[in-house]
Amino acid sequence: MVWAKWGSKSAGDIAAGLDINAGRARAAVGALGVPARPALLADPEEALALALNLENRNVEVGSAALAHRRRLPHLLCAGFLPILGQPRIWQHARHKLDASFALAHVADAIRKSLDSVGAVYVTLPGYLAASQVQLARSIMDGAKLPLAGSAILPLALAARSESRRGTALVFDADDHAATWTLLAADAKQVRCVGMTSLPNYGVRAWVDRLMEYVADRCIRLCRRDPRDSALAEQSLDEQLTAYLSQSRLTKPLSLSVRTEHWFQNLTLLPEEIEKTCTGLARTVADGLRQCLAETTTPPEVLWVTASAARLPGVAGAVNVRLPERTVVEELSVHAPAEAAHALAVRRARGELPAGHLDAALPRATATNDRVNVR
Repeated sequence: MVWAKWGSKSAGDIAAGLDINAGRARAAVGALGVPARPALLADPEEALALALNLENRNVEVGSAALAHRRRLPHLLCAGFLPILGQPRIWQHARHKLDASFALAHVADAIRKSLDSVGAVYVTLPGYLAASQVQLARSIMDGAKLPLAGSAILPLALAARSESRRGTALVFDADDHAATWTLLAADAKQVRCVGMTSLPNYGVRAWVDRLMEYVADRCIRLCRRDPRDSALAEQSLDEQLTAYLSQSRLTKPLSLSVRTEHWFQNLTLLPEEIEKTCTGLARTVADGLRQCLAETTTPPEVLWVTASAARLPGVAGAVNVRLPERTVVEELSVHAPAEAAHALAVRRARGELPAGHLDAALPRATATNDRVNVR
């Protein structure tokens, strides 16, 4: 059990921060007044992929389902969070489910991993509509997750720096979209004053673009297209996704393209990868200009989530558009879940409402009281 290390702590003393986006969920858990630690949502991995495998009798949640993305896509249900409430149906054999049912399976898997937690605070992507947020919260309640509240990710991240005043930018990317958010902080609250979301410019867009480039290279070298083989295409997808999950893209990428009848090894240099993704990076960086149009005050800081920082070419494209004195801070992969845990503690103190925070986050009040989070 993941909570064995907490010893005699009761569930009422333990809170969890849960960060969910279009591609995965991460959690951080800690007793009140104790720094949160990453939790295992998918043994042996910390992150739980928002993907469902429809191949077997029972629906399976997690990264194993992603093995079907290119090889047998009709057996994969993924990308459902951004289309909550829409009439899209995934169907195979006895399974027939929409985005709501898919999220319910994910929520049930998370509940089983967090069964010893007294309260869960959730961060969600800012691009979700209010009706989608309400539906997501309802699904989590139905899965019996002890939901204490929810907030859009940028506001949760702002809680990491309670003393900061002025304006700040947050840049995030998940499988669905790249999102810029402008925040303004004063002595009483942090407000969301602008947001620019770019659907179809998330991490998957980079994987698809690199897939096209690799296919073109293979055609030039050996006159064969790896996309003609489902197994080769699936293998390439996994290799490219793993490369983009690294913290720094400083090493050459060695790829192995193998089918039943031929194989080809390729090496892509970091600068070659960045050049390939120039068009995507430029469009995403242009979203920064749209977001900055909402203010006349240059932002003091830009917080970049780990997934956004790994997009090739974006750093250079953003730097030429960013005000000169803006400080750039790259966040760890655990920062969103840890920020959600901090909000769970504040909710336990009665500082935050039980609903969803998408417009403003009240400043924290100084207190060291122990509070039961139930």
